[in-house]
Amino acid sequence: AYGVEVMLRRAAIDSFFGWVSYTLSRSDRIDNPEARRPEWYPFDYDQTHILTVLGGWELPYAIRMSGRFQYISGNPYTPYSLGVYDIDTDFYLGIPSGDRNSERMPPHVNLDLRVEKRFTFQRWRLDTYIDVLNLYKGENPEYVQYNYDYTESKYVSGLPLIPSIGFEVEIFP
Repeated sequence: AYGVEVMLRRAAIDSFFGWVSYTLSRSDRIDNPEARRPEWYPFDYDQTHILTVLGGWELPYAIRMSGRFQYISGNPYTPYSLGVYDIDTDFYLGIPSGDRNSERMPPHVNLDLRVEKRFTFQRWRLDTYIDVLNLYKGENPEYVQYNYDYTESKYVSGLPLIPSIGFEVEIFP
């Protein structure tokens, strides 16, 4: 694996903080280096491009808003176009229609938002928040699922839109 990451960050000065980061990477794998002609192929979880943009704002009345946008290039996979029935095992064996990990799934794109409110009392503090994960509701495929004879396929998606509410209490001595 090799790559480079570049990050531009703004410290929490005044009421805004945030950063932008970009990663360009490559992860290759070889299964049998002793073979006469060893073949390299992209690792199953190779993510060539990763872009993250994060920002937050301190608002009046102890309210904080923040968000994160993330773009990740799709993971590689091996395409199959048909299967051969093995009567001995009563099972279809997939026949690859391309080289190992020669195709890529669509990119993973998500947008997360958070709103926080802090209540400070003399002897304790209460932080409340609302998170909304995957607001963009992108397809965000995790892997490719084939039917029994490998003639049809579909993407299995990642997490759906997830809202959550929470709190944290801190008691001062």
